[in-house]
Amino acid sequence: MTAATWPEVSGYDDVVDLSRYQINDPAGPAYRALVQAAQDQLRDQGVAQLTGFLTPAAVRQMLALASQLATQAWASDQAHTVYFEPADDSAGPDRPRALLQHSAKKAIAYDQILADAALRRLYESADLTVFIAAVLGKRVLYRSADPLDALEIAIFGDGDELGWHFDNSEFSVTVMYQQAEAGGHFDYRGDDPVFRWQQAGLGEVEA
Repeated sequence: MTAATWPEVSGYDDVVDLSRYQINDPAGPAYRALVQAAQDQLRDQGVAQLTGFLTPAAVRQMLALASQLATQAWASDQAHTVYFEPADDSAGPDRPRALLQHSAKKAIAYDQILADAALRRLYESADLTVFIAAVLGKRVLYRSADPLDALEIAIFGDGDELGWHFDNSEFSVTVMYQQAEAGGHFDYRGDDPVFRWQQAGLGEVEA
């Protein structure tokens, strides 16, 4: 597949349902109401869920891209503690630092995602960065400069999982494009902000 496979589209007008989520109009009342609603969810539930944030066409495009790049994905399978550190049972075998979790997945790196792919265009848009900063109450927010891990597509097959862990970041933004045929539950606890975007009929979008 080449870059010409997808339409040459700048911006993200075809990616986000801007009639419902006007992240491109920070001066408008709908934007302020959206930010307030997301902040209320984070405060009350620890997670912000924006139903139908992405357009169905964008979801279909990214599912097709993930399927095509799956054979190039980097596979990992490891045991780790909830802190992503080596096991340490000095405080007792039943303490969190001694208990091992299991994580296994395949990942498509940032530099493998086409420049005009829906997910990448949205990630690289200033509007999304500013919107997330507003919800989090940050004066300014910067996107990661990591050429591989700034943005990735994670693929979970049969038996794969992401074990319990504490995120090393202050917040997380995850898009879940497709529901699992079985299992695949997303559980979270704690106060770290999590954005969760539900895409009706096409899987979950999490942020």
